[in-house]
Amino acid sequence: MQLLLLAALAAALGPSPAQDSVTGTAGSGDARDAIDFAFDVHSGPSGENPTGTVILRLQLGQPTTLTPSCLDVEGTRARMIVPAPPHSGIAGLSVAVEDTGPGGLDKFDWEPLQTLPTGCPVPATVPSFVERGDVVVTDAPPPPTTFAQCRLGGWVKFGFDSHAACSAYVHQRARDACIFERVAHGIVAFRAKYGLGPDQDHAMRHCVRLRTGW
Repeated sequence: MQLLLLAALAAALGPSPAQDSVTGTAGSGDARDAIDFAFDVHSGPSGENPTGTVILRLQLGQPTTLTPSCLDVEGTRARMIVPAPPHSGIAGLSVAVEDTGPGGLDKFDWEPLQTLPTGCPVPATVPSFVERGDVVVTDAPPPPTTFAQCRLGGWVKFGFDSHAACSAYVHQRARDACIFERVAHGIVAFRAKYGLGPDQDHAMRHCVRLRTGW
């Protein structure tokens, strides 16, 4: 039961309001040498929970829709690891892209993998230019953890609709994290760490205040 509650509380922390992403298309070559990718890949600001699709078309064949297992974004560059379908002869693909901005000539590179790596660090450079298509890379900021980060218009860069929405997110995320800590370590240890006042919720309020900087 405790493991199930821990899993539920971890899920309750939820995704960041803004996400890293790679969207768009990239292709090179023609006829039998043609290769085309279509990207719609997203993750949390630190690469967590990658979702979306990479559609691949090789040599005028039928498109293959693949699901990425890893996304890492740094500025305008990104790398994705895409597992291959069964019986493909390879474990997957490593795909790197660079967004050079509106009107610029974007870059992309890919290579087959015989084993899937545990990470997908962003390359220092992406060597090849896109011959057709446009790639958009979004590097989202980490989510806010304190009320101060929401003030003075800070809520805008985090993708919130208002200062109040940003503050509510910070408070709820801190409270969820405190509940997770209380369940994981036990209420006795939690109260010993954060103090227990006249009411049973004093330790919880203290934990939330420490996390939010209030």
